[in-house]
Amino acid sequence: SLLVIFLLFGVVFSAMAIIGFQSLIVDDAWEQVTGAVTDVSSHKGQKNTLYAPVVSYEVDGHEYEITSRLSSSVYPTLGGLREVAYNPERPDQAKLIEGTGTKLLFLVFLLIGLAFIFTGPPLFYRSLRRSKTIARLVSTGQKITGVIIDVIRVGRSNKKNLYRNLTILVIIV
Repeated sequence: SLLVIFLLFGVVFSAMAIIGFQSLIVDDAWEQVTGAVTDVSSHKGQKNTLYAPVVSYEVDGHEYEITSRLSSSVYPTLGGLREVAYNPERPDQAKLIEGTGTKLLFLVFLLIGLAFIFTGPPLFYRSLRRSKTIARLVSTGQKITGVIIDVIRVGRSNKKNLYRNLTILVIIV
């Protein structure tokens, strides 16, 4: 039913956001260092090529590399600086510290997911009530006649008037 689709959509979006946020968490014990984009990893997406920066960083005279887990269609700038968090006990374990744009994207996913989760049940309940009312009116043979008594023009789009807030006077016969 439509409710299941709404809830499933909401759960999927929310789960993607939570997983995304968790992937950004860096252990407080990890150290931070500035690295440089030295290479680019690419792979074919559905419509275009996606690029992920490969960042080199140095710890105690040893050089390490990490490839971002996030890809985009924008080619990274070689030589660009990126912050890297690494495990001081195992400097080869590292994460790129993502900017606010990535966090904002995950926040948008979370908000969309929650909107679907919280609007689905009320809309479904309203639809059920409307269906029951229609079924009751059909079964009793009761006629409803309505007269439009107020229409508000709210603008124009594509050479057509747009209206909203139709007020209907209902007369039960």
